[in-house]
Amino acid sequence: MAATNANPVGDAYSPVLDIGRAPVMKTAPMYPGLKIAKVRNGSAETTTPSLPRPVLSDRFQWVYFHGIAGASLWANLFETLPFAYAKYAVKHDHDTDAGKATAKELLNNALLMHAVRVAATVSYEIEGKDIMTDELAAAIIRATQVNGSWTFSAPSNLVDVSPTSSKTGYLKAYKFAIDNIATIPEEFVEAVTYVGAIAPAIPVLQGWSLVGTNHHFLPTTARAYRTAWKQITSGASDKVKNRCGMVEADWEDLLYHKACHPINMTLKKAWAQSLVVKDILNAGGLQGATVRLPAIPVEAMIIKSGPAVIRKARNPYIAMGRDYNLANADELLIKLETAKTDDELHETIARCLAWGRDNEQIIAEAAGIVYHIVDTSGKSVALESTLTAKSVNRITGQHSAQYAAGQVLGKLYLQSLDKVFETASVQKIDL
Repeated sequence: MAATNANPVGDAYSPVLDIGRAPVMKTAPMYPGLKIAKVRNGSAETTTPSLPRPVLSDRFQWVYFHGIAGASLWANLFETLPFAYAKYAVKHDHDTDAGKATAKELLNNALLMHAVRVAATVSYEIEGKDIMTDELAAAIIRATQVNGSWTFSAPSNLVDVSPTSSKTGYLKAYKFAIDNIATIPEEFVEAVTYVGAIAPAIPVLQGWSLVGTNHHFLPTTARAYRTAWKQITSGASDKVKNRCGMVEADWEDLLYHKACHPINMTLKKAWAQSLVVKDILNAGGLQGATVRLPAIPVEAMIIKSGPAVIRKARNPYIAMGRDYNLANADELLIKLETAKTDDELHETIARCLAWGRDNEQIIAEAAGIVYHIVDTSGKSVALESTLTAKSVNRITGQHSAQYAAGQVLGKLYLQSLDKVFETASVQKIDL
C-alpha cells in the first residue's frame, strides 16, 4: 500500500526484530523531562527556558549587611571588606607562601568589587529582597551600632574554628584580609573613590544592556562604561586612569559584569527605562553613561526602522498603486525621543510596540523589496541600514512568506516597471 498521511512510510516499512534492538539508555540529568521550545506552533508567551538561568559562581555572591545603610555603610567600607573578601576567597589557599602571594591580588579585586556593591547599595537603597536569591550569600552579616561605633558579626556557622571544620577556610580568608588591608597598594585605595563614583551607573547600564541584548554585559556594550570611566577619572592618577594595572577585560568583567549582576534584573531594566534616573545620574556627573538612556526595547524601535524600510520601498509601491502615509509613525517617534516623564515615555513605548505589531506584514514585504533591489544592484545587503536593524530582522524572520513575496515584487519592479505595475491612480494608505 502506498504511503498516506496516517501511514507516511507505507507498507514497505516494517520492523526487523531479529537484528537487535537499541540498548536501554542510561538516565541523564534532566532527561527525558527537558522542556524543548515549540517553535513551529508555539509562542513566546507559552515558552519557558529549557535550562536553568546561568548564575554566578558562589564566590561572587552578594554579601548583604543588615542593619546599616547609606553614608554609614560607605564610611565602613574597609571595616566590612574582610567579610566580602572571605566570601570571595573562601576556597583559596591561605596557608602556603604562593597562595598568600596570589591572595593579595584577590584582596585588591575584592576591594574594588565591594566598593561597587556598597556604593550601589547606597545609591539605590538596595535591600536583601532586591538581590536574586540564587546570587545572594546565605549568610547575612549583622551590623550593630553602640555609642557611635559599628561592629559586624557573621553567623556562628561561618566561623567554626574546629580544626576539622569545612568552615575554617572562611575564617582563614577573613583573618588574611584583616592582616593585609594595610598593605593594599595605594592606587587601589585611591580607585575606591572613583569606583564608588561610577557605581550608580553600573546597575542602570546593565539594565540598558539587558533591554537591548538580554545580557548584563557584552564587549559591544563596554564602550558606555569606558566613556563614563574616562569622564570621572579626569583628575585621578595615571595608575587609576589605567585601571590600576589590571587587564581591561578582567577589570570590566569584575566591575561592570559581576559586581552588580546579582541585583534583580527587573529592577535594573526599570531603572534603565526611567527618565528620572537619567536626570539624577546626569546631576551626579555621569553624563558619559546616560547618553544611551533611557533604554528603549528593540521591538519599540520598529517605529524608526519600520518607516525607514517602507520609505526605501516607496517607488516600487507607488508603481503598484500604493503609497503609505507614515505621519502617525513619525509623530510617535518624535514623542518617543522627547518624552518628559516616565509615564509619557512608557505610554509611547506601548504605542510604538502596537504600531509595530499592526504593520509587521507590510514591513516584512517592504524589506523583501529592498533586499532584492539592493542585492541586484551589486551592493552589499549587509551595509543596507534599513535591513540590518534588529527590529526589522526579527519581523522578516517571523513573516518569511511576506518577506519572500516582497522579493518577488522587487524582481518584477526591476524587470518591467511600466508593464507589470500599470495603474491609473495611487492609493494613499495610512499606517
